[in-house]
Amino acid sequence: MLAPGYGGYDYLSVDSVSRTLFIAREFGVRSMKLESKAVVGRVMAASDVSAVVPISGEPLMLVTAYGNDQATLFDWTTGRRVAEIPTGTNPDAAIYDNSGGLGRVYIHRQHLSAATRLRKPA
Repeated sequence: MLAPGYGGYDYLSVDSVSRTLFIAREFGVRSMKLESKAVVGRVMAASDVSAVVPISGEPLMLVTAYGNDQATLFDWTTGRRVAEIPTGTNPDAAIYDNSGGLGRVYIHRQHLSAATRLRKPA
């Protein structure tokens, strides 16, 4: 488990292929291997991360960070940022939906009855 004193966390996500738990933290994204319960470490540095969304079948993850009005797509195996995507104000929760092979991400914006929908380019 994560030791006390590491600060708060928000949303959690699991990549079922790699059996890795991703934890949105106030300082970035941390990961833990589910089999061994070993904390792998910080896979991306950022402030006030809210959502961590693994993109199925890819080494990619989308994160939202409260207050910066964008989502970041990054390679969670290297930590390399792939894209910064405008979302509107206060992005918070997010989900990935690949039904029909369309690869959509829905991002809820905090304190608003609004969402941003992103679709994987064809």
